[in-house]
Amino acid sequence: MKRKLCFVFVLISVFSMSQNDDTLFVRYDTHNFEYIDYTTDTLIRKSSFGPHFLFETEWITNTTNQLAALSYGLHPLKVESKCQIKGIESGENKLVSVYQTDSLITVEYNIATNCCYVFLCDFEIEDSLTINLKYIDYGTLCGCACYHSLQFSIKKDFLNEEEKQNFNNLKFITLNNELKMKLE
Repeated sequence: MKRKLCFVFVLISVFSMSQNDDTLFVRYDTHNFEYIDYTTDTLIRKSSFGPHFLFETEWITNTTNQLAALSYGLHPLKVESKCQIKGIESGENKLVSVYQTDSLITVEYNIATNCCYVFLCDFEIEDSLTINLKYIDYGTLCGCACYHSLQFSIKKDFLNEEEKQNFNNLKFITLNNELKMKLE
């Protein structure tokens, strides 16, 4: 009797957890020129195992690049962007800083792009020597450009000596295969 009761309990738990809906509320301007008018839409996903919604600046999660970087003990932690200098005519991307501790690598770049853009980010290991940070800028097209401070944080978490040795072989860091800097 106890086994049957446990089986029924587990079965009910599985069905109740697997049928949870994910709800997402999206609010946007309807572009009425006479007054501000917002509309809210509701998106409901039937399963949390489906595609992920991407908002603002963030890491694209669990890419094949990131899964390959696990053998170097590297995991994406967070990425942030802030518009630093508005109203630039044009500009070039610049490396601002690379900071490294025993457990973290933090890299900051100034990215010259549209003021209203945000970033989808990823990273990869190239030729067993270089961490290549990657971004795609996207969003609403505004009539201005600015320098966005884009700060990548990557966690170092070595499970064994092989991962630590693989990491120690990395010598450079780049952004979209440009702005090469020695990793020290």
